[in-house]
Amino acid sequence: MKYPLIQALVETIVFLGMSGDDAVNPDAAVGQLEEISTCLKELDGGERERFLATVSEMAIEAEGADGPTERSRFLRDIPKHLGLT
Repeated sequence: MKYPLIQALVETIVFLGMSGDDAVNPDAAVGQLEEISTCLKELDGGERERFLATVSEMAIEAEGADGPTERSRFLRDIPKHLGLT
């Protein structure tokens, strides 16, 4: 099942985490990712499971025919990096 709001948030996380210094100020990106993490830690169990499942689905979709990509690896690491696991 698709959750557009979760997908939009995950795309923002990917943008902040994967963009180069020329696109996003690294300190600003880290600060925003910390804010996102704080908010996500307040999700109840069902909401957290929905978020984690959506991230996992997006990682699977991002894998190329040749296996994991930089994007799919980043997506798989989101729960750990945001302190959700």
